[in-house]
Amino acid sequence: SSSLCQDNDSALHVAMQPAGDRPMAQHLYQAPLWAQFRVLFRKWLLLHWRSPSYNVSRLVTCVLIACIMGSIFWQITGSDQQSVFTRFALQFMALIFMGIVFANTIR
Repeated sequence: SSSLCQDNDSALHVAMQPAGDRPMAQHLYQAPLWAQFRVLFRKWLLLHWRSPSYNVSRLVTCVLIACIMGSIFWQITGSDQQSVFTRFALQFMALIFMGIVFANTIR
């Protein structure tokens, strides 16, 4: 029999041993969580920097939404409970609105 066949047989023999007899990996995955995050974040950055028109459209959309929401609630004054709730509602509505707009623009 050839050396390749013998190598395959020995590898198969090692793979068929019970889990207690061979060393187990220290992590659930092959790379630590931080390394996976760095790789995926770098890929995400490259994807977005390669499409400047998409970034410009997101920036313009954010500025327009900020101007619209700011002009609607321009004259809110006072420090009573109702005005505080109104300000929080404005922030929540702006966040939800931008989330919906940007979710529809995902390629």
